[in-house]
Amino acid sequence: MKIKTLVLGLMVISITAFSNVGASRTDSMNSLSIEQALTYSMEDELMAKAEYDKIISKYGKIRPFVNIIEAEKRHIKYLEPLLEKYNVDYPVITKNTVVLPDSLEEAYRIGVSSEIANIAMYEKLLGNELPEDIKMVFIKLKNSSEKHLRAFERQLTRNK
Repeated sequence: MKIKTLVLGLMVISITAFSNVGASRTDSMNSLSIEQALTYSMEDELMAKAEYDKIISKYGKIRPFVNIIEAEKRHIKYLEPLLEKYNVDYPVITKNTVVLPDSLEEAYRIGVSSEIANIAMYEKLLGNELPEDIKMVFIKLKNSSEKHLRAFERQLTRNK
C-alpha cells in the first residue's frame, strides 16, 4: 500500500472545523472519483478518531466517546482493504490542531454537527457510481454515523 502524508496546518474554530479534510472536501463537488471518495472517507474517520482521543484525554473515558472511538477504529479497518484494493494512497494525519470544547455539553453539540456532516458526506458519496464493495462499506459507515448522532443527541437531552 502506498503511503501519502497529509500535513494539516489548520485554523480550527471547533473540533469539527477542519478545512480541506474529509467531509468538508465533498461539499462543493458534484462528482467524485473512487480515489477521492475513499480518501475523503478515510480522512474523515482518522480525524474523528483524533478528535475523540483528545476529548477523552481531557474529560476522561466517558460515554459515548469511548464507544464511538472504538467504532471509528473499526471504520478505519473497513476502509483499509478498499484503499489497498483500489490502490489509493493512505492519508496519514501527521499534524492536527484541535481546539477542544470548553465543556462536555459543547463536545456533544460538536458531535451532533460532526455526525450530521458525516451522514451528508456518505449520502453524497453514495450518490456516485461506486463498486459494490465500496458502496456496502459506505452504507455501513453512514448507518454508524446515524447511531452516533442519536448518542450525542441523547447526551444533550440528558444534560438539559
